[in-house]
Amino acid sequence: MRNRGLLIVLLLACALYNVASGQQTALVGTWEEIEGRLDGDGRQTAVRANLLVFTPDGYYMTTDFPPTRPKVNKRLADMTKEELLARFADVRGQRGTYSVSGDRLTTQRLASIDPNEEVATLVRVFKIEGDTVTFTAPDPKIKFQSRFRRVKPNVAANDNR
Repeated sequence: MRNRGLLIVLLLACALYNVASGQQTALVGTWEEIEGRLDGDGRQTAVRANLLVFTPDGYYMTTDFPPTRPKVNKRLADMTKEELLARFADVRGQRGTYSVSGDRLTTQRLASIDPNEEVATLVRVFKIEGDTVTFTAPDPKIKFQSRFRRVKPNVAANDNR
């Protein structure tokens, strides 16, 4: 009887692990933002050139470029302070680790373009429908929403190994 109880506990643990890792596996890949983001107060923002990458071993990275960055035909070393500030205003990038529990994605930021934003934990609710993932805040009073589409693999790059 004791062995039977232990077997049931082990089977349940394996099943829960497989569900959690299946959710994590579902996020693995490269995603691009497809709609403007809703800020926490519900204001719509413009679509940005955002990429979000989840790796199978629990790491993530994101880059975020505003669509209206000025293109100045100068080397960085030759730009004025104002040109440099305009070029890099609202550019974001970060990396860290992630974990999934049910419909909750927890990211632990380890590095960021802005050092003031490093070492932070963020929890989001996610929902995957086909090749689209939607992220929202766990608190329904916060109107944040962001939607991404899975990027198809670059077959040509994979053929050149």
